[in-house]
Amino acid sequence: MKTDGTNRHKISQERILDSVDVSPDGRWVVAVSGNSDEQHPMQTKAFAVDGSASTLLCFGYCVLYWDRTGESVFLDVHKGEEGSSVVPVQHDSGLPKISPAGIASSAKPRPAIPWTVQSAASPSTYAYTREDPHRNLYRIQLP
Repeated sequence: MKTDGTNRHKISQERILDSVDVSPDGRWVVAVSGNSDEQHPMQTKAFAVDGSASTLLCFGYCVLYWDRTGESVFLDVHKGEEGSSVVPVQHDSGLPKISPAGIASSAKPRPAIPWTVQSAASPSTYAYTREDPHRNLYRIQLP
């Protein structure tokens, strides 16, 4: 789509439930789409903007953010643990090396960063949100 809103087209015939990120070069959109499998009702894919292909990232909801340089991605697979893995991007495809079956929970990269990365300038410069709950801070007796 052009900046004035003209030249719009669909990138996929699949129903997209949630958009996650767009690659810095504008070739890929990471989005969550529905799945006909009852055990995995949704899947996260990278869709080519030109409509030519889609690549399965994971079954369920996972997050893939590119850094600003486009040379690496921060990958979060939410399987009961928090953290981000830094994975290099292949220059020819613009995506990390992923098997056709997606990122299996047994083969996923171990988190290199203990928090979930929200945005990144490079593999060494990134921003994350860290929450520290404080309850009954002043030790007031509660009924």
